[in-house]
Amino acid sequence: MIPVLDELSHRYHIEGRPLESVTQVIKSVWPIKPTFQDAPKHILEHARHRGERVDYWVCEYARLGGNVDVDDDTDIVESVEFFDKWWNRVKPAYIDHQRMVWNEPLGVCGRFDLLLAIEGVATLIDVKRTHNEEQTWPIQVGAYRDLYHHMPTGDQFHISDIGVLHIHPRFKQGYIWRHYDTNACVDAWRNTVAFWQTVSRLSK
Repeated sequence: MIPVLDELSHRYHIEGRPLESVTQVIKSVWPIKPTFQDAPKHILEHARHRGERVDYWVCEYARLGGNVDVDDDTDIVESVEFFDKWWNRVKPAYIDHQRMVWNEPLGVCGRFDLLLAIEGVATLIDVKRTHNEEQTWPIQVGAYRDLYHHMPTGDQFHISDIGVLHIHPRFKQGYIWRHYDTNACVDAWRNTVAFWQTVSRLSK
C-alpha cells in the first residue's frame, strides 16, 4: 500500500494508520528554532505558498527538460530562472520528482523534490527557497535517502549523492548547491529516528 497525504492536516496515512513525517520527527528531536519562526502569520503563509509553487515549477522544469512557461508571481518566476541557470551549468539528467518514500514498520514517511543524474551519479535533491540555511537540512535529505533504500519496490537507483539546492536572490548566482556527506547524513537521521522511537515509547 502507498501512503496518502491529507492536504488539510499535512499528515500521512497508510490503510488508516498515521505515519509521522520526516520533518515532524526531526523537529521533535531537534527543536532548533527556525530563523523565520517569529514572522507574522500572513508572511509565513505566503512563504509556505511560495515554496510550494517553486517546488512545483522546478519539478516541472526538470520533468520536461526546461520546456516550461512559468505563469506565476514574479518572485517565483525569478526562482525558476535561478534554477535554470543551475540546470544549464550542471546539465543533469532527469530520473524522478516528488517521490514519496516511507518505512511502514518505522511509521515514517516523506517526499523529496528531485532525483537527478549528475555526471552519471544518482543525486537526491531538495529545493529550498528560504533566506538562511537551516541546520536540519542534512538530516532531512539523509532521511529521504535512507527511506528510499528501504522501499518495498525493486526499481530504485542507488543514490550516491544528496544535497540541497538553495535558491535565493541574495546569492551571486541566485543559488548555492549545498552538497552533503551521504553517509554522515544517513547516520544523523538514524540516530535521530532512534531517539524519536525511544521518546515515543516512553511517552505511551
